[in-house]
Amino acid sequence: VSTPVINPTSGTAFEDDLNVTITCATADAEIYYTTDGTTPTASSTKYTSAITITDSKTIKAIAVKAGMNE
Repeated sequence: VSTPVINPTSGTAFEDDLNVTITCATADAEIYYTTDGTTPTASSTKYTSAITITDSKTIKAIAVKAGMNE
């Protein structure tokens, strides 16, 4: 599975709410993420739409698809 891409990238400065998107080039892969810097697993929060953050966070993501390596 392709590595998920988080946008905007790390270090983006913001003053108001920031919408963060996560994409994966692998068709039909499911994305799971954390916002506390821990390593995500398939039991983490499933990504379904942009994540709105109001303060600095460390977002990590994985993509999974049956029959493929994370």
